[in-house]
Amino acid sequence: MPTKRKRTKRAKPTKRKRAFSKEEVERIMTLQKELYDAEELGLLLGVERETVYRMVQRGQLPHLRLGGGERGRLRFRKKHVEKFLDDCAVLDGGE
Repeated sequence: MPTKRKRTKRAKPTKRKRAFSKEEVERIMTLQKELYDAEELGLLLGVERETVYRMVQRGQLPHLRLGGGERGRLRFRKKHVEKFLDDCAVLDGGE
């Protein structure tokens, strides 16, 4: 008779705290930065950092890798993000 495997409980995902306060988000939004990291871009777009990474993996979001190959740090140029948002815009009335 086969032995039963003991089921292990999966840890419930914990809600991640935002790395930035509301004041810091406002500061990021008003900065005239040319490059954003994934956390900053997530805050600007209103999505989680992991969503930004998924968009990069799918090829949906233009990005740069600084500091070495596939493991380099992701950065996003402001002008590319603005163009991405313009391309995603849906206009009413066929305008």
